[in-house]
Amino acid sequence: MRAVVRGALGLMVVLAAVPAFAGQIGFLDAERAVLSVQEGKSQLKLLEEWATPRKNHIDELKGQVAALNEQIAAQQATLSAEALAQLQGQLVKAQRHRSAHAIGLVSNPSPRRNVAP
Repeated sequence: MRAVVRGALGLMVVLAAVPAFAGQIGFLDAERAVLSVQEGKSQLKLLEEWATPRKNHIDELKGQVAALNEQIAAQQATLSAEALAQLQGQLVKAQRHRSAHAIGLVSNPSPRRNVAP
């Protein structure tokens, strides 16, 4: 008998808690929230100002890598072994430099780092 009463009491607690908890469940669209708040808009503008030169530099490095790849492909049959090895060394160096910039190993110190919050 006690088990039935406890089971019924537990069921009533669960049934009472579900509607109260259901009102607290929701989804937050963080992107829309950030863009709708003035502070979020100003911070997004700062982020874009910070990221644009870096993106342009990485795109420039990608272009250099692509140019070296094309040069190697076009001249591979006619170059001497030393010249080909030199071009391949330049390619590897350019790829490493591009990768380092892309993952942030090479950074330009931000002038904002020294500003107190």
